Amino acid sequence: MVKKRRTKNKGFTLIEIVMVIMLVGILAIVAIPQFIDLRTEARDETSKGALGALRGAVSNMVAAVALKEPPASSPTTYPSFAEMTGNAMLAAAPGNHTVLAGTNIMDPSAGIPNNPWTNTSTVHDCTGQALGTLLAAPDNDDGWCYNPTTGQIWANSDLSNGGTTENNF
Repeated sequence: MVKKRRTKNKGFTLIEIVMVIMLVGILAIVAIPQFIDLRTEARDETSKGALGALRGAVSNMVAAVALKEPPASSPTTYPSFAEMTGNAMLAAAPGNHTVLAGTNIMDPSAGIPNNPWTNTSTVHDCTGQALGTLLAAPDNDDGWCYNPTTGQIWANSDLSNGGTTENNF
């Protein structure tokens, strides 16, 4: 008697393939919103870091003026708007920084950092504006706001959709 060998079919059934596709789809539906939200958080944290660097640089310049400049000719004040936009202390009025003239406020190789929400490093004069105020068009959502009378600097944008927008950091 000759025995027939049974061969098994190799591969996946249609039901198994459909189940795997459904599981991958469910995982994607759950995971994609998590990844999309990370971009917002990353920009917010980058904004906080850039603001920390800018605020630290302004504070360092105030301390340098207090320590190195003669008090009679250069009272301790925040860098002027012209100094901030030029990224250097000036010898001319209103600062009259004779000793620190030409000293950079920020590292010259890096310069003023970009606002990560607008990708611009433009500094706007926000004298008389409250912290967190946005400028009206055409300057809204553009760079940074700097108030030279108080030394406050903030993001001139509110594009973050988080609980707190970047102009309030």
